[in-house]
Amino acid sequence: MVDMRGRNFDSNKAVILTMPQAGFAEAYDNMSANAMNASAEKQHAHELIDRLPGDQIATVVRFIEFALADPLSRSLAVAPVEDEPISEEEAAALDEAHAAIARGEESRTMKFCASSV
Repeated sequence: MVDMRGRNFDSNKAVILTMPQAGFAEAYDNMSANAMNASAEKQHAHELIDRLPGDQIATVVRFIEFALADPLSRSLAVAPVEDEPISEEEAAALDEAHAAIARGEESRTMKFCASSV
């Protein structure tokens, strides 16, 4: 017979796979310790939040939300403000887009975005 890696083996011989018990126990203990540490850390965080003055709670909540945000949202939140001057061509394109939107039409940018999807 052939195993999943293409190696031949005798199907009449029993193959017993064993996991080293010490390694398994150590891994299980580490997982349990990490879970307990995470639980203790969460409890500690709750206690710290409970001790905060009310006017600082919103700041902590915003920080936690930022920490939980997806990477793109975090990057956009900390990206520098665009400070390059707008060229005459870019200003004209913006004016055209704003006018088209004001007339209830799609701008070239909107059409391009719709066609790209």
